[in-house]
Amino acid sequence: MMMTAPVESTPFDDGAARRGGWLIAGGGTDNSGRRRVELQRLDDPKHGENTLPDDGDAWKHVAERARHDSTLHLQALALVDPIERALIEQHAGH
Repeated sequence: MMMTAPVESTPFDDGAARRGGWLIAGGGTDNSGRRRVELQRLDDPKHGENTLPDDGDAWKHVAERARHDSTLHLQALALVDPIERALIEQHAGH
């Protein structure tokens, strides 16, 4: 199981995530009608933003940084829905 995000009073820094080549995005709804929140690679970077080869690389990047207690990356994992979190944990090897 990956680490959980610390209780933070600061909002998630979407700009920092985009500069790192990834983002948190709504992913529609699941079969039960619950809202999906996914961690994805940034597909169309603007000036000053990066991109990663695919969503799996974004998952690995965020998981690795979260293991090193990066607040931004821990917050990202706390924001995604349980389905996405399980997929990230499985893909990232923890």
